[in-house]
Amino acid sequence: MKYVVIVGLILAAFGGGFYFGLEYHKNALRSDPQEIRELLKDEQFQDMMLDEMKKNAAGIGDRLKRGWDAFMDDDK
Repeated sequence: MKYVVIVGLILAAFGGGFYFGLEYHKNALRSDPQEIRELLKDEQFQDMMLDEMKKNAAGIGDRLKRGWDAFMDDDK
């Protein structure tokens, strides 16, 4: 049983290191303008960002419409 716990702790440490490494890279990407410029040149990245922006815009439009409908509701 001791060995299972030790192996579990070691795997958890590696998993935590991997996760924090990904987070560090993500934050470094935001703060490195050169790397962002290189990403913006990539067509696949541009397509992915365009799709994300379209999804976000559609969601915002739906929320605005629901808010407007609730505001204009005449249930007095």
